[in-house]
Amino acid sequence: MGATLRVYVLAGLFALLLAPAAVAFDITFDSGSGAITIINDGPGDLNLVDPGVIDFDITGAPAGGVFAASGRVFEFSGLIGFSAHLGGPPGGQGVLQNVGGASAVFTVEINSSPASAGPPLGWSLFYVADIDDPTLGPVNVPAHSVDLAINQTTTLVPLTSIAALPVAAPTSISYVSHGSDPTLSAAESRLTYSVDLDPNDRVLLPDIAVATGIFGSVFFQDKRCIDRMNARSGKLAQTAARGDTKCVKTAFAGGGGDATPCVDDPTELKTNASETKLLSDYGIFCNPTPAWGVNGATCCEEGSNDGGICSVPADCPAGSCVPGACISYAAEIAANDMTHELFGAGVIIGAGSGKCQTNISKHTGKVLAEHWKVFRTCKKANISVITDDVSLVATCLGPPQPDPQTRIAKSVAKVASAVGRCVTTGFSPVGALFGGACTAVADPVFHDCVAERARCAFCRSVNQADDIVPPLDCDLFDDAAANGSCP
Repeated sequence: MGATLRVYVLAGLFALLLAPAAVAFDITFDSGSGAITIINDGPGDLNLVDPGVIDFDITGAPAGGVFAASGRVFEFSGLIGFSAHLGGPPGGQGVLQNVGGASAVFTVEINSSPASAGPPLGWSLFYVADIDDPTLGPVNVPAHSVDLAINQTTTLVPLTSIAALPVAAPTSISYVSHGSDPTLSAAESRLTYSVDLDPNDRVLLPDIAVATGIFGSVFFQDKRCIDRMNARSGKLAQTAARGDTKCVKTAFAGGGGDATPCVDDPTELKTNASETKLLSDYGIFCNPTPAWGVNGATCCEEGSNDGGICSVPADCPAGSCVPGACISYAAEIAANDMTHELFGAGVIIGAGSGKCQTNISKHTGKVLAEHWKVFRTCKKANISVITDDVSLVATCLGPPQPDPQTRIAKSVAKVASAVGRCVTTGFSPVGALFGGACTAVADPVFHDCVAERARCAFCRSVNQADDIVPPLDCDLFDDAAANGSCP
């Protein structure tokens, strides 16, 4: 085997070293008969503008004369954790190819910059690629694997490995591995990809901006759980609200009528798919449950006691007792509550006014979704300083809920615009089209009433989803008054 050449940049000076421990973000391509290492912003890095991004192209001078590669590797470090991602550049693919005359085992090793995560430590490893032969010759990949490890500059600690199945024809592959440890901490990570390629065979990795590729992440398990649950809750509430608007639109398209059965249908496909993703992420990222920010109880999923606290399957007739379902139910029911706050017990759509009702319903759902998005942004930005429910409420909920980029306010303004369009097309007072809490409210302040009802629905939802103790006072949260407006 030829000597491994590694190129490093230290304090602005170039030095040629032989196989030292990683001191910065780098990637090594090893053919078994020669290797090339590229340090971030060092020789061979074609991207000297974006920090944490290495664009590479060694197709003109392959490692060992046989390992050709081009693409992008990207690292990210934040409050929740850090990751390395190997794939293609924007709009392109990453390519790893055997351009020699014999089969060979090629290795790509990515060392992260110093960072920190854990304890508890969680990790995720993904391997998504296409494998083919551009000459249309036979494809033979008898072995390929991805490994994720940490702390390589002190004592290397393996976390997980994906050993992929052999490939004997052009194919697409997708593998994933997750795990956690309550005591581990990470100071850096190493992602290693090994593949046995016949001549001309190649691995194609997707643009890392749009798909996974080869991706290794280590993170604070509790912080990832908190953030992921809020992300999924907001998405679920948004999806459920869109489903309700679709019900309204469909009723209008049919000449008007009662959309209530559709709105109250617990089996709407897109909402169920969003709920499934939340429950799956809960199982992956939320064991153990964090001390704050996540409801760790088990609740009934579907059945006659849907959303009720449960401890055994018998508590959920015709349903299931599922960890995470308390969160999913809270997010889903918030959208349903919001629709009924707007329309009342019956969601009745007029033959002529249905377009106006649809537009206001759509923008009302977006107000609710923005409450969730702004809440998640605040939690994520302050996740290192929030320590319990009291500090969570003080930092991210108020009342009033902080809205530093006026995202909630802008969504409310769009409700006002929708009301204005209804008025100009002859539907005034707008409240008369809706039998809910705002039915008697004048047109100029109808949007304010909608905003108040959205705050109420969000408050009740977040109290359950985050299991806030003591609960956020929703009667004050919705309109800043102790008047029984949001019990």
